[in-house]
Amino acid sequence: MEPPSKTNAPLISFICGVCGLFGGLGFILCWPAIIFGHVGLKKLSIMEKRSGRWMAIWGLILGYFYLALLFFVLGWIAWEDAHGRNPWR
Repeated sequence: MEPPSKTNAPLISFICGVCGLFGGLGFILCWPAIIFGHVGLKKLSIMEKRSGRWMAIWGLILGYFYLALLFFVLGWIAWEDAHGRNPWR
């Protein structure tokens, strides 16, 4: 069976990563950016293509950045709450 000649996963990953920069959507769009980035890299390696690889890699970088930021913010909120300080006051 012949591998597919084209995949849209790297483009979707890149778009989700870039759109996460605007309007605070990074916390929501980090998941599709990561998933489609990994899928895109896998499909590109199967197809033995290099075009589109940079989009998948940048989608992964931005997706993991938003995910790390999400865990940092949640940890900060939990730490503040555990020490009796309400971060929302």
